[in-house]
Amino acid sequence: MVAGHLRIQNGIYQMILSYKDKQNKRKTKSISTHLPVKGNKKKAEAMLAKARKEFIPTLWDKDTDFSTFLSDWIELANFSPDTYADYYMCLNTYIVPYFDTVKRSISSITVNDLDTFYKNLQKNASIPTSESLKTTISLSHTIIKNGLLYAVKSGWIESNPADKLNPSTGDIEILFCDFILEWLEMMKSSVDLNTYASYLSSAKSSRNSSRSYVVTLITQIIWSMFSEIRWEIG
Repeated sequence: MVAGHLRIQNGIYQMILSYKDKQNKRKTKSISTHLPVKGNKKKAEAMLAKARKEFIPTLWDKDTDFSTFLSDWIELANFSPDTYADYYMCLNTYIVPYFDTVKRSISSITVNDLDTFYKNLQKNASIPTSESLKTTISLSHTIIKNGLLYAVKSGWIESNPADKLNPSTGDIEILFCDFILEWLEMMKSSVDLNTYASYLSSAKSSRNSSRSYVVTLITQIIWSMFSEIRWEIG
């Protein structure tokens, strides 16, 4: 929870929140309560208490290391003591050690990355029973999903990859657009950079479009790309 206090400005209560940024420098944020001073001190104090609990400072961006982000996020999010204890144990025992090794940024996390993590977790010999394993996987998924939800709300990623799989059943929603994006990345060196950029933009913009539109668009991209490769070979 961040620090905070009330300040009176032009006869209105202002909430002043205080926190440290990524460089460990002290920062403040001023939020108006829109409450006149007279007769509203208790209301302003209640608003301040709520703001201190809910405010999470912007310490990260889309390129922040995923494990670093999750470690910072649980320290600043407003969890009950019991929930925090469970999250802290699971995060530092299983999630952080794994993603410290594979090195993924917030924006680079994919469904396949998460699926691989859960499969790796299933092979962890330190988890004593099948029931403990189910609990660990479920808790890990909750932490990751909620953390990535914050990333979506902050605009660092367009959608939450954790929404697309159920680690308890192993079911994964394979999105054709995601497959094409990965395929385009592999084909990047085979086409002109401007052409690649155009293909990439079209594929990304089709995420929320109808299936028929996506199929038509992807067909055009594949045909155009292979035509360009064939022209260069010829």
